[in-house]
Amino acid sequence: MEPGCHRTLAPPVVDPPPVVDPPPVVDPPATGRTSGRSGQVKALLNHRELRHPESMPELITKPVRVPAPGGKTVVEHLGRQSTGHEAVSVAHIHVPPGWDQPFQTPEFDEVTLVLTGTVLVDHDGGQAVVRAGQSLIARAGERIRYSVGESGAEFIAICLPAFSPTTAHRESRDER
Repeated sequence: MEPGCHRTLAPPVVDPPPVVDPPPVVDPPATGRTSGRSGQVKALLNHRELRHPESMPELITKPVRVPAPGGKTVVEHLGRQSTGHEAVSVAHIHVPPGWDQPFQTPEFDEVTLVLTGTVLVDHDGGQAVVRAGQSLIARAGERIRYSVGESGAEFIAICLPAFSPTTAHRESRDER
């Protein structure tokens, strides 16, 4: 070979990687839950219970007022008592100044979106202060207690799966 001349080598022949189909989307277990945070969102979006037979939006015109102690007002738009849904519940809640409830260790994740006032969430690691325009997610199995300050509060509670008094596992006031 003369100086400055290079021999071009052909690239090695490599078989392309096999084409793999993505895993099928499956309905969540009967509890309405899957493992992992993103799995819960997928479960919610794919859950048969939430699909309208004609795949059309469903207007909730008559939310249900759910009895609650301590001056708390709960208006459930979606859930076990209002629509019979077990995968998710959505409630609009008003609580008076100074309201609190006992500690609980729920079997559901709960998102609290504060509209007005401040919600205080006591947990094993301390206290979270959730102000208007903020939200908090409490995961299933976490021991928590909700309360508010002197101004009361208004918030939206979203539970996955749907709220139930039996799965909230509230402690008696004597257990504090």
